Amino acid sequence: MIKQSENKIHYAWIVCAGCALLLFCTSGLAVNAFTIYQPYLVSDKGLTNTQSSLIITSRYLSSMVSMILSGLFFKKVSLRKGMLISGLMVSLAFFLFGHLSGFFGCCLAGLIMGAGYGLGTMIPITLLLNRWFSDKCNTAIGICSASTGLSTLGIPSLISSAVEKYGLSEVFSFEAVIIALLVFLSFFLIKNNPSECGLTAYGTVKEDTQFVCRGLGLDKRDWLLLVPALIFIGGVMSVSYSHLAILMTGEGIAPAKAASAISVSGIALMIGKIVYGRLDDKIGCYLSTWCFSPFLAVGLLLCCFIGKSSIILFPAMIIYGIGLACLAVGLSAWPKDISRAEDYPSTIRRFQIAYASGSLAFSSLPGILADRAGGSYVTSYIIFFIMSFAVIGIIQHIYVKAGCKGTKRKCTHK
Repeated sequence: MIKQSENKIHYAWIVCAGCALLLFCTSGLAVNAFTIYQPYLVSDKGLTNTQSSLIITSRYLSSMVSMILSGLFFKKVSLRKGMLISGLMVSLAFFLFGHLSGFFGCCLAGLIMGAGYGLGTMIPITLLLNRWFSDKCNTAIGICSASTGLSTLGIPSLISSAVEKYGLSEVFSFEAVIIALLVFLSFFLIKNNPSECGLTAYGTVKEDTQFVCRGLGLDKRDWLLLVPALIFIGGVMSVSYSHLAILMTGEGIAPAKAASAISVSGIALMIGKIVYGRLDDKIGCYLSTWCFSPFLAVGLLLCCFIGKSSIILFPAMIIYGIGLACLAVGLSAWPKDISRAEDYPSTIRRFQIAYASGSLAFSSLPGILADRAGGSYVTSYIIFFIMSFAVIGIIQHIYVKAGCKGTKRKCTHK
C-alpha cells in the first residue's frame, strides 16, 4: 500500500510520469525520432526510397494487428505487465535493426517494433489514466503524450552525429539498451489501479467545471464517417511525421540541419499537446480542435515549400508541430466525449485500429511517389494537406451531431 499525504503529489501523477516514460520509448524513439534513421537506411543499407517506406509499412502493419488483438492480450496480462512486454519488444527491434542487414532483416525488425508500439502506446495508457484520474484526465493524457516530443528534443541531432562518428549498427545497439532500462523504470512507477495501492483516483469532478463525455454513443452512420477520418489521420499525422527527415534531405537540406528542424517540431508538438489537453479540460475538445486546426493545415502547406527558402523551414516546423497536437491528443480525448461509458474501452481500440490502418495504408505512398518524382516527397505533403480538411470537418461534424460543442457536463467514465 502506498501512503498518500494530502500535502504531497498524488500518486496518479507518478503513474502519469511512468506512462510518459514508456510512451517516450514506444512512440517517441520508435516512431518520431526514428525518422532520422530513414536516410541512413537508404545510404548505409543500400535500400531504395520505396524499400525504406516499406519498412515503415511493416511497422504499421504489425501495430495494427497488435491493436486488433490488444483486447485479448490485456485479458491475459495486466495493463502494467503488458506495457512492460511491449516496451521490451521495442528494445529488441532496435537491437535487430543494428545487427540484421538487408531489406527483409529490416522488415522483421519493423514488425517487432510495430507490435511493441501497438500494445504499448495510447490504448493501455488511456485506459490506465482513466482509472487514476477523475479530474484533469485530458491534461494527464496531454502531458503523457507530450513525452513523445522529448524524443525529438536534440535526440535526432545526437543520433545523426553518433551515426557519423560510430556507425549505424553501434547506435542502434546502444539505443536498444537505453530503451530497455527506461522501460523497466516505467514498470516500477506504474501501478494497475488506485485500489491496489490503497488510494482513490485523483480529484473530484465538479459538474460545472469539467468537460467530459455525455455518453451519447455512436451509430453506424457515425462510424461510416469517422473511420475514413481516422484513416486519414494515420497519413496526416503518423506518415507525414515519419518522412520529415527524408522530405528535407530530398529538398537539399543537410542531414544535420534536418535533425535540428525535427527537434524544433518536437518542441512545438510537446508544448502543443500539453496546451491542447489543458484546453480540453477547460473549454472542451470541440473548441480546442477549432483553435488548433488552422496550425495543422498551414503547417502541412509550408512543408511543401521548405526547399524553396531557408527562412521557411523552422517556422514551418513550429506551426506543423503545434497543429499535430490536436490529432495526437484528440485520438484519446475524442472517444470520451462521443462514446457511452460502457463502450469507452472498445471505442478507444476502434479509434486506434482505424488510425493504425491509415498509417499502414499511406506508409508506402511517400516513397512510391518520391521514386516517380526524382526523389521529392512534396507531392505526398500536398495530399496530406488536402486530407487535413476532411479530418477536421468530419470530427467537428460528429461533435455537432452529438451535441458536444461545449456544454459543461459531468464525467461518466471510471
